[in-house]
Amino acid sequence: MGYQRGYFYDAATHTGQYPYDTEWGIADGDGMSDGLSRVLVKLCTRLPFAEACAVLDELARIQISASKAWRQTQAVGQRARPALDPRPTTLDESQFERR
Repeated sequence: MGYQRGYFYDAATHTGQYPYDTEWGIADGDGMSDGLSRVLVKLCTRLPFAEACAVLDELARIQISASKAWRQTQAVGQRARPALDPRPTTLDESQFERR
């Protein structure tokens, strides 16, 4: 299923946006909702990208290319990396109060 939406460009700031993306819960202007992103990434962590896309198409009739699935999985992984980093955080002595 596809949809079309207006894109607004501000020449003064050289930025653009899809105003309805926020209202419709579509993240990052990539046309993928947070829910779809979660399902796709979950499939891609368990199956090869092309197979994950085939399963998504079979179950939900949503067609996504393997390359887009890879890019989405990489983007989600990059955002999750800080929370998953097992290394301890370096503490600065100035953060502690001397007694």
